[in-house]
Formats: sequence, C-alpha cells, structure tokens
Amino acid sequence: MSKKADERPAEEKPAEDEKPAEGTPAAEKSAAEEKPATEKKEKTYTKAEIEAERKKAVADAQKKWEEEKDLTELERIKKENEDLRSANRLRDARDEVVTALKTAGAKSAEFAFDAIQARLKFDDAGKLVNAKDLIDGLKSTYPDQFGIDKPEGGADGGVGQGKQGEKLTAEKLAAMTPAEINKLDWKEVSAVLAG
Repeated sequence: MSKKADERPAEEKPAEDEKPAEGTPAAEKSAAEEKPATEKKEKTYTKAEIEAERKKAVADAQKKWEEEKDLTELERIKKENEDLRSANRLRDARDEVVTALKTAGAKSAEFAFDAIQARLKFDDAGKLVNAKDLIDGLKSTYPDQFGIDKPEGGADGGVGQGKQGEKLTAEKLAAMTPAEINKLDWKEVSAVLAG
C-alpha cells in the first residue's frame, strides 16, 4: 500500500510547505502533529471512573457536613451551658443580696435588687464581689427605703391615744371639739369623765 501512495501523481501529493485546507481531516491531523511536546495530553474518563469520583465527592461533602453539624451542636450546648451557669450565678446573687438588704432594713429588698442587678460584679469563680458596696450605695442614695417605719399607735394609726406620755384630763377634754373627742378611745374618755 505504501507503494501505491508513493505512486500518486505529484499534483495530488501536498507539498511539504503547503498546508491542507482548514476543517479537513488532513488539517486536523496536521495541527495535532504541530503541537509542542510540552503540552499535556488531556485525560479521558470512563463512566465508571466518573461515577466513582462523584461518589467520593458526595461522601467527602457528607463527612464535612457531619463534622460541621457536630461542631454546631457542640457550640449550641456550650452556649446553653454558659446560659445556665449565668442564671444560677444570678439566682445565687439574688438570694445573697436580698438577704443582706433585708438585714440592712430595706423596705422592699426585691425591688432594691432589681435596681442594682445590672451593676453586679462577679469574680472568676462566679462569686459576687460588690454586694456590700451596692447596698451601701442604695442606703446613701435612698435612705427612706431603709429602716422600719414605726406607726404612731396601733393598727388605727394611734387614734385616741393622744401623744405618748400625755395623759387625758378633764381640762383637755373640755378644750376639745366634739369631733376631736369622737376620735379618742372611748374607754379612756369614760375613765376621765367618771373620775
């Protein structure tokens, strides 16, 4: 066969310096031969190789997702743990401060705690460190909120008892109006009139 190809007339043989027309199989073959040796040959894959690579990529993505899910779950649990520790620390501080406020004579220890709650400071172990300072600050800023109110008299506010240490006399009764006398303790008035 090679002999027959050589026997072709000269006009049918392309000259070595002539290039075949573009788009023809001869042109494509010629272009492939002219590529430099340094270019890498493109690798082709079989369906089985492509499927194996796809499965591997899916498995890798799933493994990464599982690791991230576990990490996210771990972060959520850590946050929940910190929130619970903070709530316990605040509860313990409330108990401590409310007891100290009651001991200091606070009229409304729970409300006083709410007023100072934002300024509570804790050490690294979670122990309250500035309770005394906060309570002293409340006592100096709101002295009327501390101490025990002493009512003047009994449940009726001292009506009819007059001033302490003064005894009701007939002369005092004579100087009073009927409305003032009505406010007095009738047992005491009866004793003065009888007596």
